[in-house]
Amino acid sequence: MGSTRAVAECENSGKTKQQRPEVIFHRFPTKDRGLCQAWVTKCKRDQLNPSTSRMCSDHFTPEDYERDLVHELLGRPMRKMLKSGSVPSIFIFRNPAPVNLTLRAQRIEKRQNKEICKGLLHDSQLVCDNGEGDDDSVPQNFKSSQTDGVPRVDELLLQIQVLQKEVTSLKSTLRMKNIEIANLKSINLAHQKAQKKTISEHQPNKLLDNLKGVFSTSQMQRLIQHRRAYWKTEDIVKALTVRSISLKAYRCISSTWGIPLRSLTTLRTWMKGFTCAPGILSQVIEAMKDNATGRGIMTRICGIVFDEMSLDSRVIRDPSLDQVLSHSKAQVLMVRGLCEGWKQPIYFDFDQDMTKEVLLRNVMAFQGAGYEVHSITSDLEGENRSLWKALNISLENTWFNNPANPDLKIHVFSDVPHDMKNLRNHLIDDGVLLSDGTTIDARTLWNMLSHNGKDIKLCPKFSDNLLTLKGSERMKVAPAVQLLSAHASALTKHVYPNSPSIYHFFQTVNDGFDVLNSRIPHDSKNKLKSGYGFEMEAQTNALVKLKTLQKAEEKTEESTIAFSDWIHNLYHLNSKFASRFTKAIWDVIYFNC
Repeated sequence: MGSTRAVAECENSGKTKQQRPEVIFHRFPTKDRGLCQAWVTKCKRDQLNPSTSRMCSDHFTPEDYERDLVHELLGRPMRKMLKSGSVPSIFIFRNPAPVNLTLRAQRIEKRQNKEICKGLLHDSQLVCDNGEGDDDSVPQNFKSSQTDGVPRVDELLLQIQVLQKEVTSLKSTLRMKNIEIANLKSINLAHQKAQKKTISEHQPNKLLDNLKGVFSTSQMQRLIQHRRAYWKTEDIVKALTVRSISLKAYRCISSTWGIPLRSLTTLRTWMKGFTCAPGILSQVIEAMKDNATGRGIMTRICGIVFDEMSLDSRVIRDPSLDQVLSHSKAQVLMVRGLCEGWKQPIYFDFDQDMTKEVLLRNVMAFQGAGYEVHSITSDLEGENRSLWKALNISLENTWFNNPANPDLKIHVFSDVPHDMKNLRNHLIDDGVLLSDGTTIDARTLWNMLSHNGKDIKLCPKFSDNLLTLKGSERMKVAPAVQLLSAHASALTKHVYPNSPSIYHFFQTVNDGFDVLNSRIPHDSKNKLKSGYGFEMEAQTNALVKLKTLQKAEEKTEESTIAFSDWIHNLYHLNSKFASRFTKAIWDVIYFNC
């Protein structure tokens, strides 16, 4: 039952505001069940709908209202705003008994009174029928009442009134107890919430520990505590990584999946201040420094690789630098983890050879970011040979001291796939003279191709395309690996059965490449491709055989260079180092060497 006047016997209504504008009507606090029940009890109504009922301001004291500082300072009319938890306390009831009984309660009351009256009339009729002198037939209670001169009906009605007052008092007491129970439930609920919050803040949570490996501290604050996050450079870099995949992927992760990421506007603003000028990329190194905080030593162990890139020499304009650029090549230096699969460019420059000074500056900068540089890898083109000479690198001396920490050695490696590619090109262009006088050159390879077969081939991947590469195709590694593979060595047995040295050459190069170019800790199909040290005896034998090829008489100086690159890496492997590390072998190297 909805009503503007929720309180029984309250005279205020909607028309009251015309005569008394200061009177306002408050909604019931339906969101707080305990407080709402307290308001309902005060209204003295059996049926009341708190959602549609209102209580006027006459039932509240001035202390129940907050001070309206905003309107007071602005000189506006004051607003009456109740304090949280206020309960009406001013009530004037003329009749303490319930004033608004339901129809059913009224019918029940009438029926009870009627039964009482019938009983009294029946008793009085019995008295009249039995006569005045028959004292035995008169009930004892009735006789006593007659003796006292008080009618029995009045006595019973008086008892009924007393009982009704007791019932009313008990109902009032019950309402107060219900209010106390509701308040206690509200206090208990608040206590449980506070206890859960305390447990979540102070006790370790396995779920949170697992999430820390995926999300940053700022993202955890947004996900769990719904607090404003102070984003770090690491968070922005991660967001840029996702954005580099695609805009659709970024919006899916951020909006659909609800993973907290910086907004696209923030990324654009941050990128405007990101300079990518030639030289050491200081902002990238700062981001890597933040990423290294708290990481283990196995994550921070790294090696440097660098190479030249050919560029389109056409003239272009860089609007960010307001410069006109025209370059033919770029020198790019990248750092990559030796025990974990991460890599990051930290330096580039145009038309710049890699010199000792440039290399050491990069080593010093990255060491300062909390990482440990243990190796450098490059091909052996003319400029890089000058670098090796400046660093005093040779077959006998394969390392130099770390400029940031003289106790650490930086080991120098030649790029194994590049060596394989050079060997293939020199083999076709110039040829090799083996120690027994056998020559392997382009004619040898074409003869092998002619005996390979047409429909059914002994070596399926051995084709004329491997021998006729031109231009940039000669720089591809895959054709070189296919040309000097184990299948090709098996073909030499069929074509040159009386020249075992040719088979030995192909098989030795293939086995040596498998060891030097190992990529996984353990290879179940080919044990030579496992990380160096897992199959130590077989891998060492393959490298020893490869080293014996140095005794072959190279037909040209270029062939000598190709063989020297391979032998240089073998001296590293004799010290238990490889050009590509796996985590397991690095544990042996780092802690035992």
